[in-house]
This record gives sequence, C-alpha cells and structure tokens, in this order.
Amino acid sequence: MHVHVSVGDTGSAEDLIRLLLGEFDAESVSFDAERGTVSLDARGNPDRALVRALDLIELWVTDFVGVPTTVDVDGRSYTLEPSASVAGRR
Repeated sequence: MHVHVSVGDTGSAEDLIRLLLGEFDAESVSFDAERGTVSLDARGNPDRALVRALDLIELWVTDFVGVPTTVDVDGRSYTLEPSASVAGRR
C-alpha cells in the first residue's frame, strides 16, 4: 500500500513523519522536499496499515495543519479535512 500526503513545508513534514514513525518502520516513510510530500509504503496487513495511517494523518491534519490536505492512496486522491470535534476543542 502506497500513501502520499501533501505537506507543504519541511516543518509540517517533520511532524507527520514523527507520527508515522510511531507505527511504521523508518524504511517505509520518506519525504520528497521537491514535491512537498511524505510517502508511506506500508507492508503487512494492508487494511490495518491503511486505517492506522489515515488515523495518524487525520490527527496531523487536525492538530498540526488545520486545513484540508490531499492524500493519495494507491493512485487515488482524497481530501482529508481536520476533524471538527477535535478542532472545536481548541
């Protein structure tokens, strides 16, 4: 399973990478500064990996970015928005 997240800048990338490294091997996470994307190449149970990755990306979008972000999963693009329930607690 391949996931690519538009991050915009290096600081945002570092925050997302830190979250992903809590669940995924360092070899599976990378940053492309030229394209402004963090990529995850998760192995193992793809359904479980996708759910966990999306949970972490949603947490990052809500807590660190605050605006919708483009997430590409195996060639399909989606827009992930901050969680209203968490964002509303600020």
